[in-house]
Amino acid sequence: MKTTRHSLMAKGILVLLSLLIIVFIITFAWFGISQPDSEAHGVSMKTKSGSDFEYAIGFQTSQTFGEYLVTDFTNRNETELDIEDLNVPGKYDGSTPISYNLLYDYTPIDVTGDGATLIRPAMDYGNWKINTGTDDYSIAEANTQYISFDLIIRSKAACTLYLGPNSFAYGESEVDSNNKPLPDGSNLTGSGVARKSDYGNFSRDAIVGATRVAFLGFDNSLTAASYTTGLQNEYLNSTPSALWVTRPDLYLNNNNGQDTTTTGWSLTTGVTSSQTFNHSSQSLGTVSGYSTYQHQQYDIFNNYNKNIVTNNQSYVHISSLNTDTNDYRLNDTVELIPINKPMTVREGNEDVTYYYGKVRCRIWVEGTDTEARRALSKGRFKLNFDLTTNSQ
Repeated sequence: MKTTRHSLMAKGILVLLSLLIIVFIITFAWFGISQPDSEAHGVSMKTKSGSDFEYAIGFQTSQTFGEYLVTDFTNRNETELDIEDLNVPGKYDGSTPISYNLLYDYTPIDVTGDGATLIRPAMDYGNWKINTGTDDYSIAEANTQYISFDLIIRSKAACTLYLGPNSFAYGESEVDSNNKPLPDGSNLTGSGVARKSDYGNFSRDAIVGATRVAFLGFDNSLTAASYTTGLQNEYLNSTPSALWVTRPDLYLNNNNGQDTTTTGWSLTTGVTSSQTFNHSSQSLGTVSGYSTYQHQQYDIFNNYNKNIVTNNQSYVHISSLNTDTNDYRLNDTVELIPINKPMTVREGNEDVTYYYGKVRCRIWVEGTDTEARRALSKGRFKLNFDLTTNSQ
């Protein structure tokens, strides 16, 4: 089995996406204001020049009037695909592109779940706490309360797509003097940080600690021809291929449980996997041995014990310290989907057979995380996906 991996130093390798950077301005959390000013921008993708792989983006928003649209396939390095400017061929003439913005409806708000199911539970105490006394909840809305899009992938050889160990997340202010990512927490604390919180000497960009990413495959019964025809939510797998906790090295201390005050807060950086906290807050209650190296979610569907629970499923993957780069990365290789559905298409005067795959990417702010707090409202973060492939 031959494996190919993206590296900024490598030449001529097979790679699907050499870069996926996502920039958000998070303006609202469970513990935020009720009418936020929504801002989000800067999502783009591009492939390595000469790649044997191509990708398209499938999406749906109110701007598309509920229609599922798909961009053209591309793998050209000089052609960057920006999700605020998705060019879709004209419906009638097939050539003149029409621009769409995936973030057209996006109003950031934290939700909870495992990526396959994301919900917004009923709240009480002025949005300070989940109302555990009721069964009420709403299913989170894609591209309104969290980001969701499909990567439709094709290759001339059957292969498998992986999320690679150079995937990382960082607050927008976590850069060095050359504006290169520095995701080690060092630029998130201090009186002179960018976007300093009103609650203490730390940056709002520490919201990156609450960021979650999930990838979901589709039922194997789908054909390659059907991948571009609709959302196909009924065919989504019930278990994610991967749920990624991006920055477990951050812990927001909330003034010993006094969530309603703006003093006494602090941000701990460099948290290790062996380090735990005795956490107390109006949102989570009292939690002994709280670990940032676990994914938590609200278990609304447990009739006997509605509570915030730890999800230790095998699909949960946690970033850790990379001793070579001294920052926090996935440090794992996670299988996402097979790219193995054949379909022959006409290109010019030739029939060309491609192998296709489709995976849904969901990005959200996890409301049960200690960084999902009013203190970090309007923070900004970025994601870098290291997507790798191997031939079958």
